[in-house]
Amino acid sequence: MKLVITEPTKVKAFATIFRQLKNIVADVNIDLNYDTMYIQGMGDSQVCLFELLIQKDWFTEYEVNKSFVMGLHCEFMFKMLNCLEDGQKITMYMKEDADKLSVDFESIGENKTIRKCFKMPLMNIDSDHLNIPEKEYQTDISIMSDEFSDLISQLSIFGEELRINCKKTVDLTSKGDMGQMTASIEEENIVEYAIEEEAIVNVCVSLNLIEKMCGFSKISEVAYLHCSNGSPVKLHYSLDGEDSIDSINYVRFFIAPRIEDD
Repeated sequence: MKLVITEPTKVKAFATIFRQLKNIVADVNIDLNYDTMYIQGMGDSQVCLFELLIQKDWFTEYEVNKSFVMGLHCEFMFKMLNCLEDGQKITMYMKEDADKLSVDFESIGENKTIRKCFKMPLMNIDSDHLNIPEKEYQTDISIMSDEFSDLISQLSIFGEELRINCKKTVDLTSKGDMGQMTASIEEENIVEYAIEEEAIVNVCVSLNLIEKMCGFSKISEVAYLHCSNGSPVKLHYSLDGEDSIDSINYVRFFIAPRIEDD
């Protein structure tokens, strides 16, 4: 097995994903087959599901001779990727049936940096994949990732729950002992906004989990948020510039709504 990423924007995106993963899950299984890299993981709270899918063409080099699963500790990935420098490429490789993954960071082109080599022990992680059927949502929101991340950071000052209310505007509200904040986003402030005719969507989710998901915002200019009453909220980041329907390289999250007393 050998995977190489040389394009600077993709190197940064890949590094960001695996730096942030430790905030969602402690360990992950990476499923590698001839055409794709796939990860699915459930957060400790069991209310947040994470998925990553990357096609082989996204990589500079992608050599996988047979399908297999690699179990990795996310904290080690975080520490390793903190040693990555600008202008370096990532090479991941291992021999068949090896018990360690080798990762090299080395210079691209004329930018001379110190080569760094790592060996990461592989883990046996017992986990099953959940089937996630595609569905249509009552409201689809496309918003600039950095703007959404900034709003979530501000909202987190005031409470632990995020209420998403969608009708003519998208209202994001949090409240607590420190008071209440509502960000009312008009349609002209959103990249794209669609809501089912006459629908009013009102869902409440963990603000702390949404804030952790926003840690991935640098991998995509646009964040795609999909909501329906009584269903998990979907947050999608594309790695190929396509929207959440057409994207085939992505990171996405599903977060269960909080159950509220009548």
